[in-house]
Amino acid sequence: MSAADSALGRKGDTPIWRRPRLWPIDAGAAFHTSSFGLRREPRFKARRQPVKEAQPLLDRPGNNDIQLDLFLDYGTNVPFYPKFQAFFRERKPPTLIVWGKNDKIFPADGATPYLRDLPDAELHLLDTGHFALEDKADVMIPMIRDFLYRKLVSR
Repeated sequence: MSAADSALGRKGDTPIWRRPRLWPIDAGAAFHTSSFGLRREPRFKARRQPVKEAQPLLDRPGNNDIQLDLFLDYGTNVPFYPKFQAFFRERKPPTLIVWGKNDKIFPADGATPYLRDLPDAELHLLDTGHFALEDKADVMIPMIRDFLYRKLVSR
């Protein structure tokens, strides 16, 4: 399975951009934009408040279609993957990859393929889900600052 195919969903799943659209809403998008879907995220399991805060935004008229369009549009990125990968191999930009190991939307097995093209990249899988920065800002912000200092400032 390619990095593109593992970017959304689990191994063996058909990527959402290759699925026929069910009108008016795809069940997968509806699930991820529902309070039930949010409760599967680790940070929401521990606290009910984020779900309460997010639900009115998720329930806005037309939001399910917006979310589905975003999911389906992701497939337009896939043809560019070889160009991105060639850029990474040729230019070797300093790269910090911080990923939620419990992310249900971009699973953790989608993070490691970057290391094929960026062997010097720093990869950190945190014990969180899709909302990693919201959940682990206290861990990620110092990590990002340290990375930027080491790679940009101290040169």
